[in-house]
Amino acid sequence: MELSQKNIFASYHLSFHDIELKYKKSSLLHYTQQIIPIDNISMRSYNVTRKVDLVALVIAGCIFIGFVTGITMLSEGINNKDIGELIGSVIAFIVTLVGLIYWINLISIRVYITTTTGVIIDFLHNKPNHQQVDQFIDQLKATQKKFFIDRYGNVDKSLPINDQLQNLVWLRNNSLLNNEEFEAKKNYLIGKNPEEKRIGFNKD
Repeated sequence: MELSQKNIFASYHLSFHDIELKYKKSSLLHYTQQIIPIDNISMRSYNVTRKVDLVALVIAGCIFIGFVTGITMLSEGINNKDIGELIGSVIAFIVTLVGLIYWINLISIRVYITTTTGVIIDFLHNKPNHQQVDQFIDQLKATQKKFFIDRYGNVDKSLPINDQLQNLVWLRNNSLLNNEEFEAKKNYLIGKNPEEKRIGFNKD
């Protein structure tokens, strides 16, 4: 599945397959490309928030100064009938408008997904729309869940039972198995049900 996004200042492209997520982010000043193994993605929860950082605060201050300057120059230009001040006020308002658009972009709602390697994946939450972004994340979670269950949740006769039990506990603790699924797999593993043949072997 793929997710492509674009706003005024940046474009994002995400795609995932069985074992990896590909992430690209391109802006006027920066380009990032990452290939992240699916088992390195922290998907127990993802953070959807408004990004407000120092740059956004500085720009907000400049917008306020530009707006006040524009109002002042416009008032003086009208009173003094000074064309220069009127033109200056128009320029100040245009700069203020551009700054406002950029500021709104900086505080737009974004999704943040962390990884075990410290990489933070960020993208927009409403491009193309909220539903498509949430669907992408849900499918990514489902793909990762299947990956981990296939790796750690299947019975392997070559592994000690204790090791396999630890794998099942890990899956449950990471919300990849619910309690009923955990108990069913554990009972099958240790041969608790009389009609099932015990598999695996003990560490001795």
